Formats: sequence, structure tokens, C-alpha cells
Amino acid sequence: MAALNNEDPTSSLLLVDGFNLLHALILKGRDRPEWWSVAHQERVLELVSRYRGHEECWVVFDAARADSARLEAESQVRLHYAPDADAWILEQIKTLRPRQVVVVTNDRSLQDRAKMLGAQRMSPWQFAREPTTTHPIDKNDEATRT
Repeated sequence: MAALNNEDPTSSLLLVDGFNLLHALILKGRDRPEWWSVAHQERVLELVSRYRGHEECWVVFDAARADSARLEAESQVRLHYAPDADAWILEQIKTLRPRQVVVVTNDRSLQDRAKMLGAQRMSPWQFAREPTTTHPIDKNDEATRT
């Protein structure tokens, strides 16, 4: 698994587990039949592109098969697809050391492994509460979860 270009080792990087953020923050268990759709990937990309807390934001989506739905969009957010998003995220953390990396996921195992490699962790709900994030989340949703 090759790492993306590490252009500025002093800048901070937000690495987002795309489908995990989608499930935890946007869908909350709804819309399961369309889980992998390009439309849902666009919603994640839109949410992350509004974030201003780090110099760079990358989103990775699981795409185990070559024919998996993939978004092709222009954005300031780097978009990547990997057979295993968790493994890809961990590889990036190792490759990008000593760069400050923050991983957004609700996957406790991934959070723990990322922390062991020196990354910081942020839950999707912490991400939603960031004052620099404007997000299109339903008004009835609880953004106060931890």
C-alpha cells in the first residue's frame, strides 16, 4: 500500500474513515440498502470539505472490489479508495511520521491502533462539534454523543 505524497511534514492531517463517518454521523443506521452509493460518498465529502481545523483532510472509503461504486469529484479533500480502509489509514500513519495525524472514526479498534502509532483520535461526534465545521446534519440528530 503506497502512501500519498507527504508534502509538508509540519502540517496537520485529518484522516477520515469515510464509511464509518457516514454510518455514525449521517445515516445513523438508516438507508442501509444504499450504504455504498456514490450519493452517500458525496455527503461525506461535502461534510469533510467544510471542515477547517487542519491544513489537509483525506477521506478513505473501503472498495474491496474493482467494480465498487466510486466517487469522481473535484474537491480540496483528497479522496482514496482501498480494499481495507483501516489498514490503509494505519499504513499512512506509519509512513507520515512524524506528521501530526488525527483519525476520525468510531471504530474503537482502529482508534486504539492509530493511537499506538502516534496519531490522535477523534470520534465522528467530536468532529461534528468542532466549531470550524459547518455540517448538514438533521436538526433532530444528537451531535452531543461521545
